[in-house]
Amino acid sequence: MIDFHKANGELAILVSQPTHPRARQHDIDDALSPVPADMRSWILALAAMNAATEQVCRERSYACYFIDVAGKLPVETSDFYDLAHTTPSGSRKLGRFISRQLQTLTVPSGL
Repeated sequence: MIDFHKANGELAILVSQPTHPRARQHDIDDALSPVPADMRSWILALAAMNAATEQVCRERSYACYFIDVAGKLPVETSDFYDLAHTTPSGSRKLGRFISRQLQTLTVPSGL
């Protein structure tokens, strides 16, 4: 996908997915203890997906820009309806964060 965009003179922008604060994974045992067991695998999969997305983008930095929303945007319980879906105020916060990140974007030469 990234090389396809580069071939078209485009920069791919990939974004990590933030989650409800109680699903954050600073210390896996502490982070997962209050979360129902059936959600643990989802939380672990999302963390792995975010890490893989960042790695792929870093390996292809010539044509990819990664925005680490999950790691850098401070979120609160009121920003989410559930573990993944943002409320209107959470969506505004997310949009403003991404907008600020895009304003600092420098497009690599050759695109």
